[in-house]
Amino acid sequence: MASRKPLRTRGLPGQVAVIFVVAISCLLIAVGLGVDVSTAYSAKTGQEAVLEAVRQSSLGMSNAVKYSENPGREAREEVVELLSDNGYTGTAEIWYAELPESESGSNDRYAGVYVRLSNDTETTFLKLAGRDKLTARSTAVWTIHPYSTGNVYRPADVGNGSLEATFEDGTVTGRKETATRLADAPGALLDAVRGKGGGYRLSRPAKDYTAFEILSLTEGTLAPVTCLESGQQCENAENCRTLPLWQGLDRTIAAYLGSYTLEDLARMEKPLQHAEL
Repeated sequence: MASRKPLRTRGLPGQVAVIFVVAISCLLIAVGLGVDVSTAYSAKTGQEAVLEAVRQSSLGMSNAVKYSENPGREAREEVVELLSDNGYTGTAEIWYAELPESESGSNDRYAGVYVRLSNDTETTFLKLAGRDKLTARSTAVWTIHPYSTGNVYRPADVGNGSLEATFEDGTVTGRKETATRLADAPGALLDAVRGKGGGYRLSRPAKDYTAFEILSLTEGTLAPVTCLESGQQCENAENCRTLPLWQGLDRTIAAYLGSYTLEDLARMEKPLQHAEL
């Protein structure tokens, strides 16, 4: 009887080893990405908790600005103090905007406070893709209505403007205050915040607002990566192989959201045809 030839298994252990190494590598990458994203998400959750604490504590801000000679500065400083009390670490952009008498009337004052928090978290595995950090951002807006009836006190300078501050464990490590016109505030496209829980009155026709403009105001930035934000420069830009990808995505987001106006959204009864990008 002819003997059977044994099966060739010489290369099998090597193939199994390669597959095992690839599988372990993929698992480690997935775990690493999860850790990086989880760290950024945790930072954002912390921001939102701080903002809610600040908002709740500032509900009595109307009394602080009611007779102030510079209510904007008073409001911004109160936010800084509250952020410090909550041990905040990161950057904060704080705006105060109050309507002029010509818009609010002689018997009323309407103002709003806008706070945007930003934290950078260092990455581990995303560094391999050119991302050294992930930035978490959160915003909050609330209104101040110090009067409801009767003649009101209105200072010559209501203090419209912004304050950019950096914090380390509640300690202010840097600050820059800028006086601006009402139209320059993040609420430039919204001239009033009214009613319980907020509400907005447009200063321009609905057709003059795009979804991109509105989301840029409420979210702060729509850039998919930090290095594409206004004024940001990445030291690795020249060697970043993924930069063209992010630039293309950034243009696509801006073009798509810019193709819809607020009027379009108000009239939307069925899905609109997507604009060609």
